[in-house]
Amino acid sequence: MHRSARTIPARFLILWIVVVVAAANTGCSTTRYITVRKEPYNPLTKPLRLVSHDGPQPSDRTNRLLRRFDLLDQYESDPDKALDRLQDEIESEPTDEKIHAFAELAYIRGRQLQSKKQDGAALDRYGAAVAYAYRYLFDEKFDRIRNPYDPNFRTACDLYNESLESALRIVKQRNQLHPGTTHRVSTAKQEYVVDIVVRGRWSGEEIERLEFVSDFDLEDGLSNRHHTYGLGVPLIAVRKQREVVEGTPEEFYPPALSLPMTAFMRVLPAPPGQKPDAPCVHACVLELYDPLANRNIEVANRLVPLETDLTTPLAYFLDNPQFEDRKNIATAGLLDANAAESIKGLFMLEPYDPNKLPVVMVHGLWSSPVTWMEMFN
Repeated sequence: MHRSARTIPARFLILWIVVVVAAANTGCSTTRYITVRKEPYNPLTKPLRLVSHDGPQPSDRTNRLLRRFDLLDQYESDPDKALDRLQDEIESEPTDEKIHAFAELAYIRGRQLQSKKQDGAALDRYGAAVAYAYRYLFDEKFDRIRNPYDPNFRTACDLYNESLESALRIVKQRNQLHPGTTHRVSTAKQEYVVDIVVRGRWSGEEIERLEFVSDFDLEDGLSNRHHTYGLGVPLIAVRKQREVVEGTPEEFYPPALSLPMTAFMRVLPAPPGQKPDAPCVHACVLELYDPLANRNIEVANRLVPLETDLTTPLAYFLDNPQFEDRKNIATAGLLDANAAESIKGLFMLEPYDPNKLPVVMVHGLWSSPVTWMEMFN
C-alpha cells in the first residue's frame, strides 16, 4: 500500500499549536509589577487633614496646647511667629508635650510653604520637625515620663518619618541626595549640618539614584508585600551600571538592579560651650541602611526598629524596561535556543559575601528568571 504524504501525530500538532498561541500571548502582554500613585502614601493624611478643604490642620491636642499658652489666635494669623514663641517656651521650660506640638506645627507649616513653592523655607521647617520629633522620641530628659502607649508616641514616629521624607524630596529635586555629600539646614535659632552616608553591604559609589517607596503601589506580579514598621524612610536604591570586566563581580549584576534601603537621620546633641544667644548648631547624619543587613539599629542606647519595605524595590526592578529581555525570554528561548544566548549566565541580586553559601536558582525549559521571584520575595 502506497502513502502519498506523511501524517503528523495529533499530539505533536496540539503541542505546536499551544506553543504558537503561548508565543503570541507572550508578545502581546506584559505583567505589571508596580504603578505610580497619584499621591505618595502618608499616614498623617487623616489625623492632620492634609488634603481637606481647610487643611492641613493641627490635631486637637496641639490646639489645646496653643490655647493654654495663648498662641492659637496668633497661630491662625501668623504661624511663623507662633512657632517662634512656642520655641521660646520650650527653651524656657522643655516638656514632651510642647516638643511634640512644635514638631507637628513645623511639619504642617512645611506643607503650607511647599504648596506655595517656597521650598527653601519648607525645608527649614521640615528639618526642625525632624529634629523635634527625634528629641521627643530620644531625649533622655523624658525617659521616665515617655509613654509608648500614648497615641502621641506613634504620631511622633510618623512626624519623624514624614518630615524626613518631605525634606529628602526637596533635596532630591535639587539633585543633592547622594551619599558622601553634606548639606546645611538653617532655622531662626537652629542650624543643622547633615552628612549622607551608606551603612551596609553596598557602597555609596554603587548607588545611581534613590526613589521613594511611598510613590508606588504593587500590582499583581508579587503576591505579598513584606513591610515592617519603625523609624526611617523606605527607599528604592537603583544600582549604578558600571563597565563590565570579565572576572569581576560586575559581570554578574543585572542592569538597573534595585535594592531596598531605609533612610534614618541621627540628630546629635549641640556641642558643649554653646552660647545661649548664639544659633544652636546640630551635627546630623543621614544614614542609608540595607534592611537585609540591619532591621534594627541602636539609638540613644536603645534598640530601634527600622521602617522597611523589601518587596517594592524588587517590583521596581522587575518592572524596569532594561529587564524586559530577561523577563520575557521563556517562549522565545523554547522556540529558538540561540535567542537566549546573549543573556544566559548567572546573575546576583545581592552582593557577594564569602561568609555565606550562595543559593543558585535554576530555571528550566520554557521558563525565565521571573520563575523564582515569588520565592525570592
